[in-house]
Amino acid sequence: MVAVAVVLVAYLGLSAFRFVLRPRVFRWPEAGTFRLSAFAVALFVLYLTAGWSITGRTVGKQVMGLRAVRTDGARIGVGRALIRAILCTFFPVGLVWCAVDRKRRAVHDLIVGTAVQYDWRRRLPPSEGGSAAP
Repeated sequence: MVAVAVVLVAYLGLSAFRFVLRPRVFRWPEAGTFRLSAFAVALFVLYLTAGWSITGRTVGKQVMGLRAVRTDGARIGVGRALIRAILCTFFPVGLVWCAVDRKRRAVHDLIVGTAVQYDWRRRLPPSEGGSAAP
């Protein structure tokens, strides 16, 4: 939902900019399906990568009290988060593997060496590279 909201805000922002430049001949910009889809996919991958590499969470994981971490419990690096985001975006069926795996890991977790754990803290503790919750 965050990525969809950002795409919508970007479209409306572009429209407003065009209106300010030429109000008399304004027409709503026609976003081609391919360009809009490519922008949305790139934004989604960027959003997931940033969330997982910085805090281990996206907005949805924060609400559910979950955190994506490496299998040793450490923070996911940018490279690993990027690969995980690409796999999640282009192979969402891999999430179904959670129902079969005893450790509840999806296909992308198995490939990249990550896991999702319950964690209601706001940040990682200092021993794991983050700072303690206030």
